[in-house]
Amino acid sequence: MKNKTGFIIILLISLIPFKNILSFDKSKQTSGYVGGRVIDERNFPVPYAKVIINGQEAETDKAGKFKILNVPFPYDVVIAEKVTATAVVYKGLSIDNPELILFGKPNTRNANSAVINVTFPEIPTGSSAKIKFISADVFYSEDVEVFSGERTKTLLVYWPHTKKNLNGNVVFLQKNNTKYEQYKDKVVSLYKNSIPFKANITEISSNETETSELIVYLPFKDYIVKGYSVFADFQAYNRNSDILLTKEEGNIFRTKSIIPSILPIAYRLKVAGFADYKDGSGFVNYTYSQPGATLNLTVETPPEPQTPTDKFLGANGNTEFYYSLGSGTGIFVLQYHSFYPNMNFYVVTSERSTNLYYLSRAEFKKGVSVEFKWSIKKYLTYFSVNDFVKPLEFNNDIGYKAVLYSFERTFKTGYY
Repeated sequence: MKNKTGFIIILLISLIPFKNILSFDKSKQTSGYVGGRVIDERNFPVPYAKVIINGQEAETDKAGKFKILNVPFPYDVVIAEKVTATAVVYKGLSIDNPELILFGKPNTRNANSAVINVTFPEIPTGSSAKIKFISADVFYSEDVEVFSGERTKTLLVYWPHTKKNLNGNVVFLQKNNTKYEQYKDKVVSLYKNSIPFKANITEISSNETETSELIVYLPFKDYIVKGYSVFADFQAYNRNSDILLTKEEGNIFRTKSIIPSILPIAYRLKVAGFADYKDGSGFVNYTYSQPGATLNLTVETPPEPQTPTDKFLGANGNTEFYYSLGSGTGIFVLQYHSFYPNMNFYVVTSERSTNLYYLSRAEFKKGVSVEFKWSIKKYLTYFSVNDFVKPLEFNNDIGYKAVLYSFERTFKTGYY
């Protein structure tokens, strides 16, 4: 176990070889100051991660912020976090304030949490409800479905460790098979390390909700799985505040879903279309709409790994990972994962091939063989890696987005 831990720390923290690997044409570069932030996929700040640009190192503070002086533009940046054994390489950046995502499972230490015990009117026979915590601030919480006869449910809410408390609303939305029946919400304030918060919405008067329809046409192509989900996306709130209204899945080409026509909180519909192929590849895309609309879900073609071949032996830092473009305009995120030892590497690039320079390190040679799985995701619509890491101007997305994902391949490092 000691050797395994040391192996991971050496790979993720001792990244000095990148000083030589990340080279540029100095005749075409300018130097500048880079002051950015590292976040996880929930948009929570990642503290104490190592950031390396052109051989210079910095560590993120409690808010995930870092700064490095005299950076040649364009530049590659590496972020590494030893607790989750994860490193991410962003290729070819030329902005001075990037917001860099540390992909993968987040570190639980970076979040506060609170429990909300919600009490509500008994759900009548033939009806169901959704309960969700929402907030204008950064948080994460899943909505909970409620069925007939139930009167209580529990919500678990997470938010960044940099804030002691979190303000928001507990939303209750009830419907039957033909219409939406009522909406209620209650303002709550949550504090870290507190006893479970009690939210009693039984005594709150309800708002009647009118019902509308959304007509969706799915692609005729036969996938192993296809369908769509419809969310109520509250525009003045954080992007994690959407509530799942309905989900349809199956061999369907046209379907009609009931949705609320209006709610007391301004919202729009976020429609997520999804499809999976037999080989494990697929896509999910997001379109925004309004009640009463008719939508044709967009079909996307995922990228495909091309070289090296599956079960390739002896991969190293010079091995080129090459893949097809797939559809749309976007950037690629290559994912590499090994189980023993547990390591996660990501490369973010606009190019259709890359190398994983870590594999040139001595730890992967001298008879040492580590098996990796690798695959590609393509994020639409982004015109460059700069566009992908640019800080957000709005709480929510305002245009079409999609994630296309390839099937997996494996390879081994080392020599026999």
